[in-house]
Amino acid sequence: MESGIADARAGDPRVPGAASQAMPRLEPAEWWSVRAAHNLKPATYRCPLCGYRLHAMSPHVLIAPEGDMNRRRHAHAECVQAALAQGRMTSYDAWRKSQPRKGIRLHWPFARRP
Repeated sequence: MESGIADARAGDPRVPGAASQAMPRLEPAEWWSVRAAHNLKPATYRCPLCGYRLHAMSPHVLIAPEGDMNRRRHAHAECVQAALAQGRMTSYDAWRKSQPRKGIRLHWPFARRP
């Protein structure tokens, strides 16, 4: 019976140690915008990459799927760096470099002569 209670609590974010057992998942997105964040509001967030607590007064980053700030999440900077290095997330800059380039039109001032 004891193991049944432990299994039920494994995914509960209010139980200490539960975050390490139930790994959070990011929503699918082609690219993520990443920017530094620091807040003086006494709030606590949960990092979507590692599942551990994140205090708003500590330096951290905001990540937003495809630049949509309505779906932004607070995350540890170290977790974001690791996710980018492992390929679990794609930054906007890396995504932009992978896109095919459109033809560039050059406008020469001396191309037309009256």
